[in-house]
Amino acid sequence: MLWNWYTVDTCFLSSTWHNNTKAKFAGSVIGVFFLVIAIEGLRRLARDYDRHITKQAMVHHTATNGNGDSTPIVGGSKDVVEGQCLVPFK
Repeated sequence: MLWNWYTVDTCFLSSTWHNNTKAKFAGSVIGVFFLVIAIEGLRRLARDYDRHITKQAMVHHTATNGNGDSTPIVGGSKDVVEGQCLVPFK
C-alpha cells in the first residue's frame, strides 16, 4: 500500500474494505482504534489471569508440601529465586 493523502476511494487494511466517503474513512479509523483498545484489554486480562493461576498454584503447592515450611519443595531441594518460589506445573 502506498502512502497518500486521499481519504475518499481508498482501501483500508484489505481490498474488500473500501471507503467511498469521508464518513466511512473516519468510521474505519475510529473502529480500528477501538479494535486495538479491545485487543490490548484482552491481552491484559490474559496476563492477569495467568498471574492468578500462578498464585493459586503456589498457594496450593505450599499448603500441600507437608514439610511445615512456607517454601515449596521442588526437585527435593528448596528453590527460591529472589524471594519467589518456583512452582512445578503438570
